[in-house]
Amino acid sequence: MQFKTKTYYPLLFLYLLFTVSSRIEAQNETNNWFFGGNSGIHFNEDIVSSISGNMDTPAGCSSISDDNGDLLFYTNGNTIWNKNHQIMDNGEGLYGEVDNVQTSIIIPKPDDPTTYYVFVTKETNSYVPIIINSGVFYSEIKITPQNPLGIVTVKNERITVNATARLAAIYHYESNSYRLICLTKSNQLDFKIFTITNQGLQFTPVILNLTENIGSFGAMKISPNGKFLAVADNLDRYIYIYEFDVTTLTCTPYLTLSTFPKFGLGVSPYGIEFSQDSNNFYYAGDNYVVQYQFTARDSMEIVDAYIMNCPKARSLQLGRNGKIYVASENNPFLSVIHEPEKYGEACNFESNAVSVSPTVSKKGLPIFVSSFLRNRIVIPDDCISKSFHFKLDAYGPITSVNWDFGDNSTSTELEPIHNYSQPGIYQVKAVVVLNNKTIPLFKELEVFPLPSLPENTILTQCNDDAFSFFNLENIKDYLSFSNSNFVFQFYNTEDDANNDLNPIPNHQNYINTSNPQEIYAKIISDKGCSIITSFFIENRQSQSPNVESIYTCEDSDNVIGDLFGRFNLVSKKEDLINELGIPPTYRINFYRSQLDALTKLNVIDRYPVLPSMTIWVRIEDESFNCYGIISFEAVVNDPIEFDLETFYTICENTDTPLIIDGGGNNSTWEWKKTTGEILSTSRFFELNQIGNYILSVSRFENGLVCNQDKRFTVLKAVIPQYQSINAENGQLSVVMQGQENYMYSLNGVDYYGNGNTYTFTNLEPSVYYLFVKDKNGCENRILSDIILLNYPPFFTPNNDGVNDKWRIDGPLALQYSSANVTIYDRYGKLIYTFDSMSSQAGWDGLYNNLPLPTSDYWYQLILTSFNGETSQKRGHFSLKR
Repeated sequence: MQFKTKTYYPLLFLYLLFTVSSRIEAQNETNNWFFGGNSGIHFNEDIVSSISGNMDTPAGCSSISDDNGDLLFYTNGNTIWNKNHQIMDNGEGLYGEVDNVQTSIIIPKPDDPTTYYVFVTKETNSYVPIIINSGVFYSEIKITPQNPLGIVTVKNERITVNATARLAAIYHYESNSYRLICLTKSNQLDFKIFTITNQGLQFTPVILNLTENIGSFGAMKISPNGKFLAVADNLDRYIYIYEFDVTTLTCTPYLTLSTFPKFGLGVSPYGIEFSQDSNNFYYAGDNYVVQYQFTARDSMEIVDAYIMNCPKARSLQLGRNGKIYVASENNPFLSVIHEPEKYGEACNFESNAVSVSPTVSKKGLPIFVSSFLRNRIVIPDDCISKSFHFKLDAYGPITSVNWDFGDNSTSTELEPIHNYSQPGIYQVKAVVVLNNKTIPLFKELEVFPLPSLPENTILTQCNDDAFSFFNLENIKDYLSFSNSNFVFQFYNTEDDANNDLNPIPNHQNYINTSNPQEIYAKIISDKGCSIITSFFIENRQSQSPNVESIYTCEDSDNVIGDLFGRFNLVSKKEDLINELGIPPTYRINFYRSQLDALTKLNVIDRYPVLPSMTIWVRIEDESFNCYGIISFEAVVNDPIEFDLETFYTICENTDTPLIIDGGGNNSTWEWKKTTGEILSTSRFFELNQIGNYILSVSRFENGLVCNQDKRFTVLKAVIPQYQSINAENGQLSVVMQGQENYMYSLNGVDYYGNGNTYTFTNLEPSVYYLFVKDKNGCENRILSDIILLNYPPFFTPNNDGVNDKWRIDGPLALQYSSANVTIYDRYGKLIYTFDSMSSQAGWDGLYNNLPLPTSDYWYQLILTSFNGETSQKRGHFSLKR
């Protein structure tokens, strides 16, 4: 048979059918678990305790107990340990691979309490020390009076030629047999289903061929009701769910679940499990446990995944108490899903809930025949006002039952109805008889209390008028218990309350119509338990004494200049007790408005950050009766002001000191070094040394001394350094080093510019002095005797008396002993030489007394200083005729 599955992302559907069989298997077989690094747990009724064994195994394992819940043996698929934690006779050398997810499963032989079968998986062939081919193998264990600790009588018999390390089993009542399901793979995947009857293992399996390409790594589980079979594909991140018929041994594709529970999160599924009622499905891998809800197959309801954080989550296993246990690799704890039948957060996942210390869990937990875990008491938690209808769910007809409801009441009815007289948590026990087997079942039941309001309760208000605002929900203060999830509905008449008509709108700001006035209420607890009751509201006039204001510093909220401050209302509460002479047991709360105080909404924190404002106070006695509503002023003192910079720069060689002001409105000043050395306590401070400093000031205002510190640094001005200066043809350009902002002057009075470069224009040839002042006002004359020469760009030798000669203008004689000029034509031919120091020097445009044509000509100026140093200048000009 071949079939394909329909894929839904990320929906999960399950249709739960109640299966009635004709034979039952007990669940005491699952009382003892052994796993991981010598770890174990024991189930005794609803109590789980830590035990230890001798098996240190990395992954899959299995264990089994007798009908009384006493340990028989356990195995990792390679070795079998007996109830004394010793290796069983002939119990070594099984062919199971201990690193597999599911290495082994133990199945009892029907009607034969002395015989058990251990099935193990081997995925790969091995060749040392002997050749062992892959497959599923079984061994037979006998526990008899002659061998009370067990003996392996048949060992490593191969029943399939390949395996994917996946095993599951279910009991079938009609045929009094077990169904062993193996997932194998040769050319294609298939389910091989073997039957174990009271005659032993039937070696011819039913084979169901699959078309899915399922990877070989990941768990396989069958639901406790036997209706669903799930296979995890760890590598490709899918889970394949099939509807399974334990009678006809057929399965139908149900859905393919992608294990991406939310966008961007992919989980590689290692362990999987069903809830005890088979309605919820869980998978675990990486660092997560994920829940999906099963609904009817044809439902279009979208169900979101519920994700639980669980580091290194690996195997999942349902316990006889209906809880699912989670193994995390190398962890001395097991995590627990306490109520896996509930949806979302209500499933009550608890990380690290059960200690197995000093041992540790690893990847695996023991797997069991799923039928061992179905039997259960079915009863939901409910309110004390309800009748509890108890039911049983099992794989076979129950012939009799003895109920103990946990309150000294009993019953022998199959589905009794019982009423509890008191709320609380009850341990319910049902001892059922199924096919002459006595099986105890346990269930913890919580009976929720009803909300309780004392008779003739008065919700009081205190205002100057007979009528005032009431927050009717404040009646919760008088309940015997309540929380934020309680729901309140209020009515003006009892009939309205009983019929849920005309509820009072805006009941948090209700104005009474008479004084006093009776109000009717329906109160619903967080568990859905409700009562209809009444109470009175009454406004009691009270005195409003004057209360002293409270003050705080402006920077008390650690933010300077925002005009907010942090107030100490704890201290103010003590002051109010003393000022008003009220008992210290009275309740005092603070509010931003009178309406908030009347309705008890928006209570101010004990240390609020507020601007200057009026604060309202509500005072109540021990019984929540309103004693008074008063107000006082909360005042934020003015901010401390001092106009200090973070950095100051002092100049060298200056006669004008830099003096800074610590603020005239302050009361005290301390100028000090960061070492704490006090330099001055005056308002003004002269900066004359570089370094880091602190100004600490205080100001007395409204009876409160406020302090504030300001740190600042004093630096030495950087001496300006020029990068280049160019003075010619009426312009003097200067470029300074660095990125400071400088101003420039040629007379030391008038300054121009604001950067690291500046150009003076329209200057006459002359000698200039250059002054530079930085942004801090530090002046430095960094260059003097700058000679500005004029190199004419052209001349016109036409004997009109204007520009008839080309000459260099400027006071050369002030700095140079000679200034020789050489003229060349465009081809480099020497045309003329002259000394610019001569007042008549210059070129008249002649060469050998003949006029040269209009063209460009080049010059070379060689300057010789008085100390013999030379420099030169090259350029060109035009001759125009």
